[in-house]
Amino acid sequence: LDHFMKEFSCNVLREEYLHSENKQQWNQYYHFNERKEGITEISKFGTKTREILKEFASQRFISWLEKISGLNGLQWDDELDGGGLHKIGRGGYLNIHTDFLAHPRKKNWSRQLNVLLYLNKNWKESYGGNLELWDENMHECKVAIEPLFNRCVIFQTNHKSFHGHPNPLD
Repeated sequence: LDHFMKEFSCNVLREEYLHSENKQQWNQYYHFNERKEGITEISKFGTKTREILKEFASQRFISWLEKISGLNGLQWDDELDGGGLHKIGRGGYLNIHTDFLAHPRKKNWSRQLNVLLYLNKNWKESYGGNLELWDENMHECKVAIEPLFNRCVIFQTNHKSFHGHPNPLD
């Protein structure tokens, strides 16, 4: 979904994100499956980011997600387990994988959807980093989505939803 948010709001989110460069805030994920950084604790987000996150957690937004996905009973995870802010710099990658479905503390929950919002301005195709969605047997990439500013990607999370960007970012 291109132009997902009002451009002003997406710019505010991006600016706050760019100024959250305190290295102690960012978790480092550097191993053979991924090379990226992330923040999952809402308390470490900027004020404007927390305000926008409240909109994503609203019943209005959740109902919209249910309508477009066909999934009922969706709930917001206020712990952002596996979610939050992520960044991948030059040389970073995320191997093709499926996400975990179980929640570590809410035993009767199961992850159902991924909602990704890209904040990359002036993105060049030569950088790489396309989100790849693969077939259920992980034999071939079926869709490659360029990570453009204010583009939102929503997809169901299950044991067959293989995704990632395996080629290091340039």
